[in-house]
Amino acid sequence: MTINELWEKNKNLFKIKDLKGPVVLGLIKEDTKVFKFPGVYFLVDENEKIVYIGSSYVRTVRIRVMQYQQKRGTGNDDLYCDLINAKFTDEANAESYIKKLKVYAYEDRSLEYKLIELAEGIANSIIV
Repeated sequence: MTINELWEKNKNLFKIKDLKGPVVLGLIKEDTKVFKFPGVYFLVDENEKIVYIGSSYVRTVRIRVMQYQQKRGTGNDDLYCDLINAKFTDEANAESYIKKLKVYAYEDRSLEYKLIELAEGIANSIIV
């Protein structure tokens, strides 16, 4: 499911006046300063397909996304394993795959689990 399909199918869930996004970052390895808020984020592949939905409610999305730039053992282990288990990539290529993902983020503290439930074919849907 692409980010646009998720948005179109579920517009009624989003309180548009409460959202800052979607804010497009580009690749995970690029500058993350735009995400200076807590909320929900989407990791999206080159075809705009959502592969992972996460949240950062205690910290900013920026801090959470920056963890994915690191090697395993520094914050990206869950994502790494979820992507491999969902067969989006294999172990040898997981780190480079993660760094090619784009990020969209919303400043919202309540949508993560509902969005995971609604999104089809994402890595973290296997653990919900």
